[in-house]
Amino acid sequence: MTADAPLDPEEIDLPVDLSIGSAAGDTGYFGRPGGLPLDQEVDDAGSILFETEPLTEAIEILGAARLRLVVDMDLPDGQVAARLNDVPPEGEVHRVTYAVRDLALDDTGQPVTANGGGRRVVEIALANTAYRFAPGHRIRLAISGAY
Repeated sequence: MTADAPLDPEEIDLPVDLSIGSAAGDTGYFGRPGGLPLDQEVDDAGSILFETEPLTEAIEILGAARLRLVVDMDLPDGQVAARLNDVPPEGEVHRVTYAVRDLALDDTGQPVTANGGGRRVVEIALANTAYRFAPGHRIRLAISGAY
């Protein structure tokens, strides 16, 4: 995968732009007009991106993708949002699944100690999905500090 970020992943600053999520769509109303996420290109513009080359064959996913990050925080709280997107060659970027992780909580959901800043590993489980990435499409992981 390639990254639209500095080459040293330990030095990537997580963007925190409170407008990220504006392309989330009208969540919770699947099946009616406006209920699906919009083109993710707007939100991707303010995110750290990792993207495959165009796929030579289809890739199918089933279940909950998991992401493990090493974060080095200067504050005891914050959040990380991760979106897995489908990038077709002809246009709009489609959100496949996503998750938002509250960094004030540990992996068990308990509050991190008062001095919770510093370096630690966090795991993010994206929402369950069943999806087929078609040949010629790219798989994009977008990470941001807000959603």
